[in-house]
Amino acid sequence: MGDSDAQRLARMARFFEHVAQYDRLYRALLGKKGSPWFAARIQDSVTMMTAAHLPAADDLVATILGGMFLQTVTWWLANDRPLTSDELAVRYARLASAIIRDTDSASSAFQPPNPVACTPASEGQ
Repeated sequence: MGDSDAQRLARMARFFEHVAQYDRLYRALLGKKGSPWFAARIQDSVTMMTAAHLPAADDLVATILGGMFLQTVTWWLANDRPLTSDELAVRYARLASAIIRDTDSASSAFQPPNPVACTPASEGQ
């Protein structure tokens, strides 16, 4: 049996609390002069955890959400944690849900515009 949304949200908030507790360490590891290896490990871990809850063929969405999670933590630290860990967990979950919902929706199939119609007038001459 899988975790409920509330359990996943609580686990995410606990992770953000952990980041807040070790703020200086995470700032050093994820900041501009941080460790690309460490950042990649976080992203890969979140991507793998996310992939377990998505259809097998949707590895792109899991990868995007893993990157979004890492960027969420990085943004939070760089902006001196303007949200509580609970608020940040809710914001991330809402954004992730919107991405998942949109990719699951058959009616949201993106139709690229006609490339000729998008060509600036000066290029078409």
